[in-house]
Amino acid sequence: AVVANELDGRRCCMLAHHTLRSRSPGGLVLHHNALDLPQLDGLFDRVLCDVPCSGDGTIRKAPQLMASWRPNRASALHHL
Repeated sequence: AVVANELDGRRCCMLAHHTLRSRSPGGLVLHHNALDLPQLDGLFDRVLCDVPCSGDGTIRKAPQLMASWRPNRASALHHL
């Protein structure tokens, strides 16, 4: 089984759509703040995280965005 959790509502809907399209019988999509989920220690074999990024990959692909990038925007994600 695969359990996915997404905090952002739009991304959660898209994730649910793709999960349904895959026709996997073991897919579960949650829409919660992960800090509010119960302790699930030892329940999963593996955990994959898609964590917030600093945007440096986007800037490599679109260098014109560098003009609007600010270090405090990336630093604001560190607490996550």
